[in-house]
Amino acid sequence: MNTRDLIDVNEAVRLTGLEKATLYKLARQGRLRSFKVLGRALRFERLEVVALVQERLPQHVNPEDHNTDRQPGRERSR
Repeated sequence: MNTRDLIDVNEAVRLTGLEKATLYKLARQGRLRSFKVLGRALRFERLEVVALVQERLPQHVNPEDHNTDRQPGRERSR
């Protein structure tokens, strides 16, 4: 991949389950690299966000597999 896969804070919230304020704090502390777009909006590298999630989740869980559109109580077909 030649260009960075950058995501906005809303996508980072979806992937991590963290609050926006927490993501901004992590960026401010240098614990999550961020990039300013158009001088203001922050973007994060998807791979770094996924790595952050993997630090917080058990090894067998893949954050990219989380489907927030799934209805509660319904099993995912295999």
